[in-house]
Amino acid sequence: MPEVVPARMRVRRYVRPVMAYRCCGDISQAPPAPVPLSKSNAGASLLADIVLAKYDDHLPAYRQAERFAREGLDLPRSTLTD
Repeated sequence: MPEVVPARMRVRRYVRPVMAYRCCGDISQAPPAPVPLSKSNAGASLLADIVLAKYDDHLPAYRQAERFAREGLDLPRSTLTD
């Protein structure tokens, strides 16, 4: 008997500790995690899902925004089309 398991959205939080050296007063921090698009918070799996829904399933941006809103993720249409 086939069953559907719905997808889950998950926000990953990266903690980058800041180290301050007392001897010389320098401050250092770990480099940020690599992202597929600069200046973007979207992960690779979210970007792949948006592109697949747009080009393979022919889902317009307003329907994708509604789908993400049902899952509790606020993505405006303008963000999806940029």
